[in-house]
Amino acid sequence: MKEVTDETNDMHLQPWADILKAHQIKASPLTPYLDQELLCNNALSLDGSKICVSTGFKYNHPSVTTESLRAIVTDFQEMGIWPRD
Repeated sequence: MKEVTDETNDMHLQPWADILKAHQIKASPLTPYLDQELLCNNALSLDGSKICVSTGFKYNHPSVTTESLRAIVTDFQEMGIWPRD
């Protein structure tokens, strides 16, 4: 896992820093950094259907859509933590 995370970080950290610099973003809480511990003995996905069945919970956004992702990116851009086009 160390090799995987090292290679992934090498591939993404510098380009992300370059993008932020090119768009004059001095600091962002968003990062492509991947910690090895996040991949070890942790589920990478969650079904989430059990909470709906057992409690009647309903998701406001039950699936990811292009529109919802664009809204998130737009919010990040307005906060100054994501590059504009």
